[in-house]
Amino acid sequence: MSQASNGDSCRSDGRFPRELAFFGLGIVGTAGADVPAMPGEDHEELLREVVGRQLQNLEDHLEQQGRSLRWWQRRSLAAVAACSDPTNGFALLRCADCDRPRVVPFTCGVRGLCGTCGGRVMSARAARWVDGLFPRVPVRQWVLTVPWPRRFLLAARPDLCREVLGVALGVVFKFISARCKAVCGAAGQTGSVTVVQRFSSSLSLNLHYHALVLDGGYVEHEDGSLSWVGVGAPTNEEVAAVAVEVATRIEALLARRGYPEDEAAELETEDDAELLGAAVAGRSALGLRAGRKTRSVKLLGQRPWRLPPRCAEHRGYNLHAGVVVQARDALERLCRYVNRPPLAKNRLTRRADGLLQLTLRRPWANGTTSFLFSELELAQRAVALLPPPRANQVLYHGVFGARARLRSRVVPKPEPAQSLGALRKQGEPRKTDRWTRWADLLARVFSVDPWACACGGRLLLHAVILPPASIDVLASLAKHARAPPSSPDLPLTRAPSRGHVPFPPTPHAA
Repeated sequence: MSQASNGDSCRSDGRFPRELAFFGLGIVGTAGADVPAMPGEDHEELLREVVGRQLQNLEDHLEQQGRSLRWWQRRSLAAVAACSDPTNGFALLRCADCDRPRVVPFTCGVRGLCGTCGGRVMSARAARWVDGLFPRVPVRQWVLTVPWPRRFLLAARPDLCREVLGVALGVVFKFISARCKAVCGAAGQTGSVTVVQRFSSSLSLNLHYHALVLDGGYVEHEDGSLSWVGVGAPTNEEVAAVAVEVATRIEALLARRGYPEDEAAELETEDDAELLGAAVAGRSALGLRAGRKTRSVKLLGQRPWRLPPRCAEHRGYNLHAGVVVQARDALERLCRYVNRPPLAKNRLTRRADGLLQLTLRRPWANGTTSFLFSELELAQRAVALLPPPRANQVLYHGVFGARARLRSRVVPKPEPAQSLGALRKQGEPRKTDRWTRWADLLARVFSVDPWACACGGRLLLHAVILPPASIDVLASLAKHARAPPSSPDLPLTRAPSRGHVPFPPTPHAA
């Protein structure tokens, strides 16, 4: 491995301080200079720009009110602002045939906000769950939304958030077990994996649960054998009965914890309480628009809104169980959906008047198509969406629990997968099986080979550059940039099947 211009800035052991942003890596069939330019102003770059520019402004406004950001909020926002910035360090790849360089910047790894890192986690979890968690049985999504007054409470109290989920899943598990008993005469054991989401499509603080629950249960017989019993789709009346019991038990739990339904939750004064409360209500907490609702763009006319099938409401709690999948590709898409980051591609744009426009995927029933934010308002929402440290956002229950007796008999063993290789020196120990490499994810999700050069050669790790050498190396690459080798675009194959990567592994750098 070659050395950088500053020996202290290049890791010679082949290990990297942060992940590498392979989504910024040039792929087969794309044109560009030797140092790929960042997109003009995509949603991820725009979010990073706004967070970086408004972080100090946000702290100044809070200081005027005698408040401040928490240490983990300040650190997370600063990391998001620096995510994928090559001046903060990058891996330098070179083609073994044409010597063309490629710059792969480091990423931040911040949960719940960064689109680059969130997309990586989304794809990796979905692949891991489909290959090594869910058995080949139907899986139903149960979505629980809590009332407006409870969203702030659960967002500020991760311990209560877990307790509420445990109560809700207990009711759902009891319902599934009873249906198993009605089918085969024996109560079945089911399992679930739940993602706690903190955002809505308008970037408001809307804590809710997406639980992927086995649509049936496993029955253990006297001879020790295990059989699967499917229960089929619940009726609207059954979902309504489950919603009533879920709401009743959750409110009873919160009343025992000192938060009765008819009283506003009184929490210990925290510096970010005002930001969280405003984000729940869809208002601004700081600046000239403090206390005012977020501006929106609406179409003329509205449409009536009604509950979809297998959806019920009671006391402000909404329970939806209308989505069920069994095919593995559909299950992987559902897993990506529940793990998605807050901002989807191209939803956030800057208007000519300087405001930031967040476009909804589909218009709301009241005609709302988008929301408008100032940079300070968007930075406030970013703070509210960050999950607290050491608060798990993915929780396993039932037969998927870490200590579940049936887990080893239910969870499938992943098939050995062919890997495209990693950015590491020859002989470096591999990471654990839970780790999925960026290159393998790109091949699985987008059917591209990130190691391929436009000339047909293979990219190799040349060096890992850290500041301050990164600025000098980038300037040198830009100075000596040349046009990429010309070659016809290589066709992309269909998405690879589970456990198979249709590209040859890349050789490691010596």
